[in-house]
Amino acid sequence: MSQVLSKFHSRTVFSRIVQTAAGRMLRILAKLESHLGMPKYYVQSGSFRGIVARENAQAAARWAVEFVMKQAGICDPEELERDVGLFRLGKTIGVSQRGFSRKDRVRIPTSQAVLEWMIAEHSNEKR
Repeated sequence: MSQVLSKFHSRTVFSRIVQTAAGRMLRILAKLESHLGMPKYYVQSGSFRGIVARENAQAAARWAVEFVMKQAGICDPEELERDVGLFRLGKTIGVSQRGFSRKDRVRIPTSQAVLEWMIAEHSNEKR
């Protein structure tokens, strides 16, 4: 019985630690938003979820594409057709300032966000 209680207590303590860390991260993001003057966006698509401070929803969607592409090691447009990476984006990228899985989220076609990201990458290379 004491082993069961010990395991339960360990899980409860771990859950509290995770909740505390998540709360701290959200407070840090709120401070970052106030310092940078940019709103915070909750971005999700397929298996990807992230929180970012950007100037608008389209920039947040481009950030998701960039994050997934760089994480997968794909920065060459010719390699975009390969099926690699830990995260997969869905057909749309949902962006909200109020949280994940919101009904009022903006849905940006992933193809549009990828195209905008590729254009931005190309213009950065010219500089």
